[in-house]
Amino acid sequence: MLISWGRVGHEAVGYIAEAHLTPKAAAAVKDLLGNETLADISTYADEIRPDSFFQFTAPWHYIDVPAHENFAQFQASVLAQTATNLYTALLHWEHDLADPATNRAVKIFALKMVVHLIGDAHQPLHVAREEDKGGNTITLEFENEPTNLHALWDTKMIEHKTTDARALATEWDFATAADIKSWQADTLMGWLYESNHVSNHIYDENPGGQNLGQAYYDAHIDLVRQRIDQAGIRLAGVLNQSFDALAKDTSVYEKMHDGKHLKGSQTTLLNLGGAYPNQKITIAIKGADRDKFKSSPETLYASKTICVKGPSEIYKSRPKIVVTDPQQTTIQ
Repeated sequence: MLISWGRVGHEAVGYIAEAHLTPKAAAAVKDLLGNETLADISTYADEIRPDSFFQFTAPWHYIDVPAHENFAQFQASVLAQTATNLYTALLHWEHDLADPATNRAVKIFALKMVVHLIGDAHQPLHVAREEDKGGNTITLEFENEPTNLHALWDTKMIEHKTTDARALATEWDFATAADIKSWQADTLMGWLYESNHVSNHIYDENPGGQNLGQAYYDAHIDLVRQRIDQAGIRLAGVLNQSFDALAKDTSVYEKMHDGKHLKGSQTTLLNLGGAYPNQKITIAIKGADRDKFKSSPETLYASKTICVKGPSEIYKSRPKIVVTDPQQTTIQ
């Protein structure tokens, strides 16, 4: 059974990511998760796997590839695979997370998958060899206790240092501004190739059957530290891109499906592209701005296809444009 990084590693990735979210991305995450944090949900994808209903998700956590391929060969091997794997699962859930049309329940699930699977993508032995199940069948000892190569990299070395994920994240978040820019510019294929490149070195050292200890830990813990930090920084990049992109000026062409004037807050809400709660986007017209329209907006635009322009933001996992001037809207 593949469990990347264990609890401590995955939670550390979540804590690091939270420290690098933009305000809008942090607000969107808060809206979806409530009082839970990225660290809290970081192991959800592993927790559900024993449930028979979710056993089909097991292949999402890893990808098997040949040994010692260069990047072009590795990319070809990944793209040639037809079965669901870590690469295809991450692409799918990143898309659903960023898509304004994704309903709230699916978006929450997508967020939980993205948080976990980006962690998995940075554990070297999750992008490794089929014949030994990513090192699971390579037995050894660590500090005189029986284990296997995969578990050694998942948990044993991290917990040899600490079981405090928050403290680990604080210490291991060493990225400079240049690191962040470079790491977040890399592609998913690049992340996976990095992990595979490291896994080849792990295999080449041939630690199977040995009793490993402090010397092995000292030689490899900085690499574990780097992969954890890169996972957190890149997770933040994905979430910032998913949620912050909506903050830019947007032009939307959609049919109005329903609308209402909330007399308590004096806000008018128009739902475009679908009826609430399945709208693609909501138009909000606040207070005195409503009086700028020649008639009530919910009547003026009823069943009409309209173009709306303006900066958008996330509200209850849906994009919203605040309209302050009737010139932002035109009937098509």
